[in-house]
Amino acid sequence: MFSFNARRFLRKSLIETPINCLAESSADQKIVQSHRAVEIETLKAQAEVEPLNAQAEQLALLKASGPGALEAYLRNVRLALYGKADRLIVEVR
Repeated sequence: MFSFNARRFLRKSLIETPINCLAESSADQKIVQSHRAVEIETLKAQAEVEPLNAQAEQLALLKASGPGALEAYLRNVRLALYGKADRLIVEVR
């Protein structure tokens, strides 16, 4: 029938193959999870940066539109913030 080495090989391959498959499956699953985690963190970072990029673009347009435009924008932003503030602390010089 089978030689001793062939029987040992068959027995070993029947035992190790499912274990190897499980290990490979687990490793593949970890790789997929890592890829998903990287993708999620990348999307979070892009979402954080997007408002800053939009603001930078808006400020660049204001700066390009004339010498007083940026100062007027900052004045309007300050006025809006003062309107929302409950208290205002003014530095005395």
